[in-house]
Amino acid sequence: MTAPDAIDIAAQVADGLAEAHALGIVHRDVKPADVMLVRTGRVKIVDFGIARMASAAGVTATGVVIGTPGCMAPEQARGETVDGRADLWALGVVLYEMLAGRAPFSGASLDETFYAVLHRAPEPLERLVPGLPPAVLRIVDRALRKDPVARYQQAERAVSALAPGPP
Repeated sequence: MTAPDAIDIAAQVADGLAEAHALGIVHRDVKPADVMLVRTGRVKIVDFGIARMASAAGVTATGVVIGTPGCMAPEQARGETVDGRADLWALGVVLYEMLAGRAPFSGASLDETFYAVLHRAPEPLERLVPGLPPAVLRIVDRALRKDPVARYQQAERAVSALAPGPP
């Protein structure tokens, strides 16, 4: 996939997540299979099956891990309470995979995948896809930071970072 196409898709996903988050909904399982490109060229986010209202206490017990291991934010992989920043991590995973053609975090087993999410940095995109604009590299790097405080704090920020314009 070309970088401009991947960025356009990621911007649309970020915009959709901003809408969901504004309504208090956290998807909690954004993955490539949940990003559908419709005939009009627009992107739809699907499968809100494990989504929850951000204000809903007790919907999922702390310590219970639900989601797709390679797309889970570290705090989600640890079974902690998550917010919209976990969705923005997953957006970073989706963008990385669109650009590199492979997932940033994987392993031969679930344990190895969880370990990669929690402790390893993905292979640098600039090594896998030479010539990407520095702005794209910065966006992916920030989205995939292990500490949620270091990530985008709101989907609107990710939308702005992904907006078309000079890098």
